[in-house]
Amino acid sequence: MVELANIYKTKKEKKAFHLVFLDVRMPGMDGVETCRAIREIDPRIIIIMISAYAVEKEVKEAQRLGALDFLSKPFDVKRIFSIVESVQSRKGMKRQRILVVDDETYTRVFMKELLEGKGHEVVTVEDGYKALEVLKGAVTIERRKEVERKALSFREGVARLVREREEREKLSQALYDKAIVTVKKVLKEAEEGNIESGHEVSKIVEEMVDSLSSGDNTLVVLVNKRTSEENYLYTHSVNVAILSIKVGLGLDYGKDKLIDLGVSAFLHDVGMVKVMEIAKLPRRLTPREYEKIKKHPIYGKEILEKVRDISKSAIQTAYQQHERLRGQGYPEGIRACKINGYAQIVGLVDVYEALTHPRVYRKRFPPHEAMRMIVDSSRDLFSLHIIKELMRELGTYPIGSIVRLDSREIGRVIGANKRFPLRPRILILFDRDGQRLKEPKEVDLVKSGLLHIVEPIDEEKLESELGRSDWWINLWRSVGE
Repeated sequence: MVELANIYKTKKEKKAFHLVFLDVRMPGMDGVETCRAIREIDPRIIIIMISAYAVEKEVKEAQRLGALDFLSKPFDVKRIFSIVESVQSRKGMKRQRILVVDDETYTRVFMKELLEGKGHEVVTVEDGYKALEVLKGAVTIERRKEVERKALSFREGVARLVREREEREKLSQALYDKAIVTVKKVLKEAEEGNIESGHEVSKIVEEMVDSLSSGDNTLVVLVNKRTSEENYLYTHSVNVAILSIKVGLGLDYGKDKLIDLGVSAFLHDVGMVKVMEIAKLPRRLTPREYEKIKKHPIYGKEILEKVRDISKSAIQTAYQQHERLRGQGYPEGIRACKINGYAQIVGLVDVYEALTHPRVYRKRFPPHEAMRMIVDSSRDLFSLHIIKELMRELGTYPIGSIVRLDSREIGRVIGANKRFPLRPRILILFDRDGQRLKEPKEVDLVKSGLLHIVEPIDEEKLESELGRSDWWINLWRSVGE
């Protein structure tokens, strides 16, 4: 039995591949990821990376993982033959078994005809997943079992991460919904003139602070969720609280200060209950109507001054949220040095949140465009320091943005990388053909060096591209709705 096993093992060894030509940029599993997996399957296989677009960083990463060389497109035929001859010399075999992995049909056909013309056995596949299937069938029984054990461990690890993410999303959604219920209750009490205490608001805000302080950004993703116009004041209040806490975290506020800031943001528009009939008008307001709306900071201050357990900062924030850096705001037209610090944060976040949600007189702006508008036009309105912190916390592509990658896959930004603002964390939701993935996959663009964002996508453009109107429902199901 031992002899038979050894004979079978030897025969399997003879079918192993000696050389792999591997494209750097492919849909799904890119070349670097495939290179890493191939080294796990059989470290003796020689890997040559090929691409027309790779940059020095990609080449170095592939070489670090064990790739022997790099071949640029269009191909130099002499160099290909030189590489193959070098492998022949290393392996001591004239006829090589070669695998070509490239998503371009032309490249696969060209390489197959070229190398078979020299007497080599050539197999071609179009992506990394198929390459791994082919290679797993070419290794020894013992090696294959080892690879399968590692693959099972990897799949179990991925499944565990998916379950953990889904659990976080459920908890965040429940917290968000509870916050909406709380703000509805508080605003109703304000309308009736009988808010008794700020304790309930402090409690829900503390839960928000704990969630955001843990590094979980699911609440921030929920900020970009669509909402009806009739509920806009409720969601606006909760969203401004979430984003203000994020800015406070960037400013290194301690927990007590974050809770105070969050409560101030949560209640910043409480005075709107006195002018909601005007605010809900389905058109642009007249100058006279707008002047009445501008009194809501005064109403907010009057309401909060009667509430127990509310800090002076929360009262000042409600009153000063529309004051601006050089005295352009209202109700008093005071300058930055006299504006409460929380009011400056909430005032900026209030504008950003409003821009990223629709109003009866205009459509919403995508998060990246809203951020650009703030940077371009608000330097005389808000502290540059706070603008930078908002950008650092939300990223160049703010959390919630929809983006297209160079692999043609589409996803939503779920986390910012402060050191590399152009390389956030993405939850890929649609494949290169516009089909929604059954299991969305999370990609950190800092770690996946070959992928990058090609463009942000507006939701209307995405809806048009996918040819259906349910894309948004599908997308939000993927992030815990």
